[in-house]
Amino acid sequence: MTEKKSQKVSSRSAAFVSKKNALVAGARKEAEAMAKEGKAYLEQCKARVVDMKAQETQADAMLKDAMRLWSIHEDTFQSLLSVYPELIEDLSPRRAQDINAASEMLETHPLARDASRRRVMKNARKNMEAGMENQKLATDASTLIKHYKALLLS
Repeated sequence: MTEKKSQKVSSRSAAFVSKKNALVAGARKEAEAMAKEGKAYLEQCKARVVDMKAQETQADAMLKDAMRLWSIHEDTFQSLLSVYPELIEDLSPRRAQDINAASEMLETHPLARDASRRRVMKNARKNMEAGMENQKLATDASTLIKHYKALLLS
């Protein structure tokens, strides 16, 4: 029986060794595949970094162009202001004079101002009364239509 046991043990041992070898071989294949995938992923990352660096230089160039345009616009605006300094300095006093003249005119002609106010109030009242009358007519017409429909349906 010992011989049978030893054969059984050796066959089990051989089966175990073959399973172990198969597992090791499978693990090696998976490790190789993972290494290849890792290398491919690293290459993709390198390509992305290169693309991002290229875009960064484009953004810097755009910023420099924008700054150059800004300074040109600023210079143009300053030269325009230097051409018309009297206009800008004279604008506020002229506006104040116009406002004072209009105010003085209103104060010097109180009768005309009162007549104008009364005329405006009378026109506003007429417009409001006409609107109310139109609203009443519309309501009456709506009621008439409802009654007419009711008559037709009965």
